[in-house]
Amino acid sequence: MDTDSATPTLGLLHYIRVLRRRWYTLVLGALGGALAAVAFLAVTPSTSTAFTSVDLAVVSSQPFALARPEPDLLNRTTEEQTARSPAVIALVADEIDRSIADIRASLEVVVLPDSTVLQLRYTAGSRDAAVRGADALAEAFLEVRSAANADRVDRILAEYDDRLDTLGSRLAAASRAVSQASGPQVAAAQAEQAVVQAEIDILLQERSRLTGIDTTGGEMIASAEVNRVETAPNRPLVLATGLLGGLLLGLLGAFAVDGIDRRVRDRHDIDDSEVGPVLAILRGKQSATPSAAVDVDAVRSVREHLLAATPPGTAVVSVADVSTQEEPTDVAVNLAVELAAADVPTELVLAEYPERTVDEIRSALVLRRRDAVADGVTTYESKARPGFRVHVPDPTADAANPATMFVSRVRELAESGAVAPMTIVALPPRASRSLVLAAGRLGTSVITVCTAGSTRKRDLADVADELVSVNATLQGTVLLRHRRPWGAGRGRGADRGEESAAAATEGADGKAHRGKRPKREVAR
Repeated sequence: MDTDSATPTLGLLHYIRVLRRRWYTLVLGALGGALAAVAFLAVTPSTSTAFTSVDLAVVSSQPFALARPEPDLLNRTTEEQTARSPAVIALVADEIDRSIADIRASLEVVVLPDSTVLQLRYTAGSRDAAVRGADALAEAFLEVRSAANADRVDRILAEYDDRLDTLGSRLAAASRAVSQASGPQVAAAQAEQAVVQAEIDILLQERSRLTGIDTTGGEMIASAEVNRVETAPNRPLVLATGLLGGLLLGLLGAFAVDGIDRRVRDRHDIDDSEVGPVLAILRGKQSATPSAAVDVDAVRSVREHLLAATPPGTAVVSVADVSTQEEPTDVAVNLAVELAAADVPTELVLAEYPERTVDEIRSALVLRRRDAVADGVTTYESKARPGFRVHVPDPTADAANPATMFVSRVRELAESGAVAPMTIVALPPRASRSLVLAAGRLGTSVITVCTAGSTRKRDLADVADELVSVNATLQGTVLLRHRRPWGAGRGRGADRGEESAAAATEGADGKAHRGKRPKREVAR
């Protein structure tokens, strides 16, 4: 396989796994972003902006001097100042009944580039007020501009009249000179008279055309009512921005939380700790024996893994409970029960188990105590399951560590073939370190038990490191979805008679699945 192409895929799978595991941070981030957007909208006043478009009529002080495009003749600064002039604002204030300062603050003037179109924008608290203000601004602006254009045309006409008066005086003088001239002076006087007369004719034509100039100032080409009214803040945009921003923060938070969370969450964390494959996932919320209905198949799956992986003959399998809860779980006990139900002679050692938990197990399995106590170990037998015995080392015995001594004795007997073919050594949470190491060293293999959301990755990895250091074989891990305190009552079955019948019918299956696959070592 091409490792270069596989690496991006593994990275993508890691990201997907983190997001799936920390989905709640995405939800919280999205909710937080949405709430922030709603809060922003709640404290931010809503405004509406309407605008009108006005096509300006340009009147130049020298309308016939040059043939220039109208946009070039438009003075944008002057037009903007006119729109903001006190004359316009005063007319608008009378129309919409608002103060001059409010109108000036709500007004925006934009002259579109390379055109004679001017936009008047007006902002108000409601759509109707904005539309009314924008239209009133356009009407007032055109009115003031029309008056200004009319004054400009009147001034130009007055200049033309002054010029015509001057030319009229020159024409009269030229006419007198023609009448009084003689000889060669007649031609010069007539030429002067013709030039003045031609200039008067041109001025009269231009004056006539000037009187026909439109002084209305322009026309409204789009009223505020027909134009789109802009609303601020844009509610859909703000909500979408808040939601997306929250999702982004939730996304970053998911990876941040996953990076600092040192607890086991799923099978991938177990793989990282290198304690073997996940043999089963138990989903029950309470410890009960025999197994509750939701966990029966999972426990039997562990049994089949164990029977297939251990060599024929006697085996000593330790079940190490690596979790933060005080009392042991039911995994080791139920594994031994299922082995016995499959007609496999089984011995269960409850090493360092609390007395209260031992009493729960005795009551649930209807165990009968044997009279003899050997080497500080109390032995119980099951009437319902022949060949199933439970050993409880006495922590107050004279021996330094009765549980370790028992494991050693089981190992010696296993080598001689004088003991039951399957021994389960149950190690509770916070079992003594020496006991865990002895069980791993003397046993055939070790199964670890951890709780999702409770067991720390470091603790699981430390147990694996120590077990491997004494050449223990790590069979795999059982993952518990929840903490499993011992609940009242038993697991599956209405009475113990039903349990015995189930055990009898289970036996053939258990043997059929037993294999000869060699022990699985965990590479470190």
